Amino acid sequence: MKTLKYSTVDADIQKAKDLILSGGVIIYPTDTVYGLGGDATNEGIIDRIYAIKERDRRRPLSIMVGDKKVLRKWVLSPSDAAEKLIEKFLPGPLTLIFRASTKVSKRLTGGGDLIGIRIPNNPICHELLRGCEVPIISTSANPSGRGEPTQISGIDARLKQKVDFIIDAGPMGSGRPSTVVDVSSEIPVVRRMGEISITELERVVRRVKRGWED
Repeated sequence: MKTLKYSTVDADIQKAKDLILSGGVIIYPTDTVYGLGGDATNEGIIDRIYAIKERDRRRPLSIMVGDKKVLRKWVLSPSDAAEKLIEKFLPGPLTLIFRASTKVSKRLTGGGDLIGIRIPNNPICHELLRGCEVPIISTSANPSGRGEPTQISGIDARLKQKVDFIIDAGPMGSGRPSTVVDVSSEIPVVRRMGEISITELERVVRRVKRGWED
């Protein structure tokens, strides 16, 4: 395992990308917190990330892609509301939950038919995704149930020992995670509050439900 500094980004990003494509797991900065990632089409890597996080396999993992065109390849029939949120907030700190296409492994979805997808607005993420033909798993770099880490020093030491590469870009923003919105039906439902508020969402989509509503 090697800890990398942002000042050496060109060589570091290429090595991290090569590791992802060859079956490695990395820790990397996102728009909000540090993430744990690998090739989202590699079922062995999916299993490995569940094990590293000690995460219940019934709980899905999200993925990140490089642009809106690629996003649409991994989902089924985005709703009008979903399209509006995509155009307004992506790239950015928003995870949208869609009905998954048949290309998405059931291991990622916890056996269900929904998948969370992000298009990050972080230069390191952009470089990792540039030229990649696969989406990258995007989940916070913490044991399941622990707080999301905003800097490398805050990541569990045992977890760091289980990955192949670490990109250290210093402290991340506010430390609030991405807002998660379920757009698998016509009315969006907020599943997790984060960087983007319900008020901001409602400026784009007239009606937004809270996840704890019936």
